Order: sequence, then structure tokens, then C-alpha cells
Amino acid sequence: MANTKKRLFIVGNGPLLFDMTERVNASDHVVRFNEPKTSFGMSGTKTNWLFVSNTGKPMERRLNNPDYPTSPIVQAAELVFLVNHPITVEKYLQKPKLLSRLKGRRTEYTWAGLMMYGKAGKTVAVLPPSFYEASCRDLGIEPEDTLKQRIFPSTGYVGIRYALEMLPADEWEVEIAGFSWQGWQKHTWDHERAWIERKVAERGIRVWPSKNDTRRRHSQGGMMETKLDIYIGWDSREPIAYDVAKKTILDRASVPVEVHPIKLSDLVEKGAYTREIDPLASTEFTYSRFFTPWLADYKGWALFCDCDFLFLDDVAKLLEYRDPSKAVMCVKHDYTPKATVKMDGKVQTSYPRKNWSSFMLFNCEHPSTRTLTPEVINRETGAYLHRMQWAKDEEIGGIPERWNWLEGWSEKPESGTPSAVHFTNGGPWFKDWQDVDYGDLWRAEADKVDPNWKPI
Repeated sequence: MANTKKRLFIVGNGPLLFDMTERVNASDHVVRFNEPKTSFGMSGTKTNWLFVSNTGKPMERRLNNPDYPTSPIVQAAELVFLVNHPITVEKYLQKPKLLSRLKGRRTEYTWAGLMMYGKAGKTVAVLPPSFYEASCRDLGIEPEDTLKQRIFPSTGYVGIRYALEMLPADEWEVEIAGFSWQGWQKHTWDHERAWIERKVAERGIRVWPSKNDTRRRHSQGGMMETKLDIYIGWDSREPIAYDVAKKTILDRASVPVEVHPIKLSDLVEKGAYTREIDPLASTEFTYSRFFTPWLADYKGWALFCDCDFLFLDDVAKLLEYRDPSKAVMCVKHDYTPKATVKMDGKVQTSYPRKNWSSFMLFNCEHPSTRTLTPEVINRETGAYLHRMQWAKDEEIGGIPERWNWLEGWSEKPESGTPSAVHFTNGGPWFKDWQDVDYGDLWRAEADKVDPNWKPI
């Protein structure tokens, strides 16, 4: 059944691993906090609710900054929440020292905040003291103890808790980005991290990683590490192609990456690969690519790509497209090759969903993906495997074409370069394929791998 839930996106102020503007702006409801800076430019500007701490030096700074009320996020906000009611401040928050009070420092700036946001045309609400008290108890802390221990819930936690309470799980799916749950020592980070992990388990929340989080996470329905296993098809006729693909992945990756060659000889030696030789197979990994989930022990996510790729972007950005409801993600080309012969004289065959299987992000734990056992891979036809008939159509997710940009077929981007160039017809490691788009970039990388390499 189609997913009819609306999407809530909660954006923290920590640095993001990649630009999430499109995904955030496309969400039905967006929540932000205080004065977004670090994530600005990478998370769009759409803002429905803006939660603001109306106490201490940060609020004083906002009040004294004439540019803050006209900033894009404040202007976009439909509703501003001041998280600390004056009664909450009086009962539970630490007062400024005498010298600070003599200099004009106040414990809370509720009225001043109401005036500033009101003049900016914003609707403003103040959370009641009862919500602060319940928020403390949800962390396992009595409200009275926050003053004694000088620890306080963060604005981010209070805002997330409010949003989850107001927007029910049966109507809303939730994504969170820009949080590392670390920083100012007076916040209860360990308690807050434990709380959000409970909510992730309860509601299937997707948590995107932050660069500041030393325990980077990326999840839906649970926490998982962001390490990405990548398997590249290896062909004994063109080892330099594999070396360049691997190098350009590792050089640009901002998350932990392990790159493995899929060597047909290794699978044969292990007794895993027993297929008869196929005269139409154009590479040694024509069928062995489908061993990727098996090689990954059917755990997590794993990327497969042909060896004739040049990566010009950070593979961490692929994490954005992981969808637990899908068995596999790929670029869904509508590709019909012009030539009848490939780069090395092999027959160029044409079939539905051609090139979909040249770049596959496998959800290795998905039930359909787990059917790709050695027995199935050795028995089934090429059509069954390459057309992804092992998965239902709705279980095949899409990735933008820039990640499997077909040289000689795909249109060049108006600016910049594709994320990954696929020399599907022939690459610069062949003598007769020197004059190709981005061939100069590939040759420059090959020179770094092996200054003595020669086209074959």
C-alpha cells in the first residue's frame, strides 16, 4: 500500500554531511531552532515552527542583532515558540550573577522576544511550565534537580519532544538532521541521546548524520553506522579501470568506506560461482555483481558499480537515497545503445532496464534482496537478474542520473560535473576511446595511480 503519511523534517544547527535542501524543502512540516547558521545553505529555508531559547546570552545576542529578525529562517517561520515560560525561569533556571545583572543581563527575555518577533510579523507562543517539567521527567530528571545540578534540557530536545507529541506517528513520518547531541556542558546530552534513540525505535525515525557527531548515525527504525561497503566489478583485461574507480571513491568520501573488488576467480575458487560461460557476457562480473549482498553477509547497505566509473563526488551523498522499503536503488535509465559493438569488440546487447544493474545500492537485509543466494544467481537467467525481476517494481528505488552518468548518452550538466561518470561504451584505458567526455579527468587520475600505465 502506498505511503500516505506526511513528512516532518527536524533540522538542527550542526553541520550536515551533504546538501539536503531539496529533501527538507519538499517536506510537509519543517522544525528549526534559535538562529540556524552552520546548516544554512545546505538545508533550505522552509520553516513552519522555530523554537527559540528566550534566556541567557544567546537570546541577548539575537535581540542585539538587527539582521536576525530579517534573516531567511525567521522570515520563513510560521510560528515561533519561546521554550521557557517566565514561571519556568523563576522556578528552575539559574539567575545571572550580581555583576551581570548590574550590567543589564536578565534571566529571561520573554517580553523583549515577543516584541522583536511581533514586529517581524511572526505569531509567537510560549510553552507552559508544565511542558518543561514533563520534558525533564522524560529525561529521568526531576525539574527541581536541574537548578541544583545546573543542567538544563536543550532547545533542540524540547522542540523535538513537542513536535513528536503534536504530530502523531500514524500520520507523520519523521526525519532528523543536524544533531550531534554534544556541546554545551550544561545540557543533558547523554540523557537526550538515550531519549532520541528510544523514539527512533518507537516511531521508526530516520536520523541523518552530522559531521560533529563522533558516533555518526544514519537510520530509519534503528541506529546504524554510516560506513559504506562498496563492491566494484573487477575484470582482468582492465585492472587500471578498477584502480581509478576505487581511488576516486576514497579520495572524495567523507564517511568511512571500504572498497572490495568482485573477482570472478575468487568466487569460482570458493565454489560460490558455478555458472556456465555465457558468450554474451561482456565482462567477468556480468553475473558476479549480484553476489554483492551475499558478500556483505546480507547486512546493511552495500553499493555495487562497474569498474568503468570515474567518481567526481562524495559517495556520502548516496546515503540520502537509502529507503528501507526498497530492495535496491539505482538510476532508472531508458537507454538504448547506439553502437552494436562495445569498446573491446564485445557484442553490445540491448534489453529493458539496461544499465540499471551497473550501479546498484543494495538494501542487503530486505527480504527480496536476500533471495539473491548463490544458488539463485547461478541458476537464473540474465534477464531475471539484470532486469531485477527478483524484486517487485515498487521495491526498486530511484537515484538521480548524475550518479550513473552514461558517457555518450546522458546530457552534460549545465554547470559542474556529474557525480559519477560511467564510460559504458569505452573508456580512456582503450586506445580507440581517448576522445570521450571527461576522459582528461580519468587520465589524470590514472597517472596518479600508475604513472607508467598505457592504453590497451
